[in-house]
Amino acid sequence: MTKLDKLNMQVTSAIVKMEEAAKEVARLEEEIATLVGADTTEGAVARRGAVRATLASGNVEYARLLINKFSAEDNIDPKLDEELWQLLWKWEGKK
Repeated sequence: MTKLDKLNMQVTSAIVKMEEAAKEVARLEEEIATLVGADTTEGAVARRGAVRATLASGNVEYARLLINKFSAEDNIDPKLDEELWQLLWKWEGKK
């Protein structure tokens, strides 16, 4: 096995670890979002974090589902709602 092969294996391993960490961050942020209202600073940060981490984990469809869930909340600020959609669209390259 060459040094390049070893480095490529390490990169792959690091990517898997990063994706798993992103999934855990998304899960925790989503849990925080269920505890605090969308109209609070902490709630807005949690919702943004849940969407960003879900996208970073590669689960675009679940990010869309989260955004739809958050958008349906009675007390979501329209600016936050738009910002969440912009995160998705930017990720998808639609801007």
